[in-house]
Amino acid sequence: MKAKLIPLLLIAFVWLNGCKEPYHMEVDANGKIVSKFQYQDSIQRKHGEYIKYFENGQVFERARYQDGKLDGTRYLFFDNGDISTIEIYKDGMIDSIYKEFFPGVKIKRMGSYINGKMKGKWQVYYPIGTTKEIVFFEDNLENGPFVEYYENGFMKAKGQYKNGDNEDGDLYLYRPDGSFERKMNCQLGICRTVLLNE
Repeated sequence: MKAKLIPLLLIAFVWLNGCKEPYHMEVDANGKIVSKFQYQDSIQRKHGEYIKYFENGQVFERARYQDGKLDGTRYLFFDNGDISTIEIYKDGMIDSIYKEFFPGVKIKRMGSYINGKMKGKWQVYYPIGTTKEIVFFEDNLENGPFVEYYENGFMKAKGQYKNGDNEDGDLYLYRPDGSFERKMNCQLGICRTVLLNE
């Protein structure tokens, strides 16, 4: 269906609300707005507000461009209007706090990007709101301590990641009731049990 509509997209130019830059609108063959954005003719790039829509007319994306590059807060939405993602861009690169949500605006994942790369502490949540995982990143790779939890809040595992999701060093595993299960020793994702609680 999408492939069928793409060749049928029409570009229209329209002034809205007396803005300095005109809004360009993409519409499908049925006249429904697919997206609208401000465009600076002098630089031939998107410059200003950008809005993209679902087929049902709800906003899918709302962002801002500066000289053709994403700049500022970018919002993504579910088709019911709830926010699904909040990102912050600087000069075309994701930079700063990142938040992702379940439907109903319950937090799903949050962390930080620095110059386009995941860095520092990231937290992942279950739909009920309890923490699923806490992990640290460096240059888009898991590096450093991590803790995983069961949905009931009890700890599931704790250890260290190195150069991605490779467990390295001591890894502790726990049962859903919170009791200790085993200790493992790992080297870049290859683990062996060194202590078992039967």
